[in-house]
Amino acid sequence: DRSFSHDPSVVSEMGSHFIHALQGKGVAACAKHFPGHGDTHLDSHLSLPTVHHSMERLEQIELEPFAAAITADVAAVMVAHIVAPAFGGEPVPASIDKEVIGYLRHTMGFQGVIATDDMEMGVLHHFAPTRS
Repeated sequence: DRSFSHDPSVVSEMGSHFIHALQGKGVAACAKHFPGHGDTHLDSHLSLPTVHHSMERLEQIELEPFAAAITADVAAVMVAHIVAPAFGGEPVPASIDKEVIGYLRHTMGFQGVIATDDMEMGVLHHFAPTRS
């Protein structure tokens, strides 16, 4: 288990405290893996997991800790290599999905650094442009 809890309100509270502690000492905090990787069953280093939840469910559970992190002025958000169809974009990893990035930036109001997970993860080679 790599989260503070399975309860989004606990994750939100603990994450906010952690962000304030890190950034209070000059270390930039990063909230990850947007839009929520905890409910997937595949390893995104090897395959492309899909989060099949509705937007309503995502907003109530998965996105709550990210909203709290943004309120806590987190310096960066890392976007995961997972598919999240509820955002309405193409069936591509969230890390390269303009709908997911747009939601984070415009709907959630995050103005800090947006980063992706490791760009050399195996699943991304399916989405790389071809060279001529």
